[in-house]
Amino acid sequence: MELKLSIPEEPQAMARAKTTSKCINGRWKTWSYTPTPSKLAMESLKCAIYTKVKEQFPAYMPLELTVTFYRTKPDSSKDAMPVRKPDLSNLIKGVEDVMNKIVYPDDAAIVKEVLVKKWSTTGHGYIEIELKEYKDDSI
Repeated sequence: MELKLSIPEEPQAMARAKTTSKCINGRWKTWSYTPTPSKLAMESLKCAIYTKVKEQFPAYMPLELTVTFYRTKPDSSKDAMPVRKPDLSNLIKGVEDVMNKIVYPDDAAIVKEVLVKKWSTTGHGYIEIELKEYKDDSI
């Protein structure tokens, strides 16, 4: 089983959840939330993935995930590669979370990841995803 997707969305880093507290009627109430820009980006990515996935990978199948993030290059950038923020760990977390329960039952099944961050040559950002069963040739 193999899945290849090209998602026409600018790669967005997953922001960390924020926690806040407030005193209401003499009692402290604490809650966590995801900042709105991250939440909107993840919902957009989720819709794009959901419409392209036909079936879910089976539970407990070891998976290999390859993701290339193509970012829009700012006119002011002189960098040959996108070496500034956001970093890959923040970019991939959002993709893994969005694919959870849609593409695979649990992202814990991913045993190998190949991640690349490049400048887009098309003038807009997008994400290429390849997911397949992991085959360990050393066994």
